Amino acid sequence: MMVLGGTADTGTPWAWGAGLAFHHTNSRYRVEVALKGAEHFVPVTTCDHMPWTAQMPEEFRAYLCEDPAWDKREALALINQVTTAFLLHTLTDEVEAEASLDPSVYGSIDGLGITVLDL
Repeated sequence: MMVLGGTADTGTPWAWGAGLAFHHTNSRYRVEVALKGAEHFVPVTTCDHMPWTAQMPEEFRAYLCEDPAWDKREALALINQVTTAFLLHTLTDEVEAEASLDPSVYGSIDGLGITVLDL
């Protein structure tokens, strides 16, 4: 099981969303990816890939298109990297993918928290 999200999510607060699921699942192998300070839509693609967002009122567009703590492109690159590694490891037992989930790989990225439990 992998949970991923922003710790400042006002739509689905971390404490009763991703954080709760991570700590109370019975899955033996689990990965938690916490983007500190990120909001609810941090894993959504950038708005230049969603041209329809130009029709939205600015306050809604900003909530969807921007994040208060993360550059969306940087966050999406990390999300894609970690998600791909998790799926490769989980579905194919690829050793390199498992190694790329090691939290020390991401230690220099400020605001990214990764926890791996393998019970």
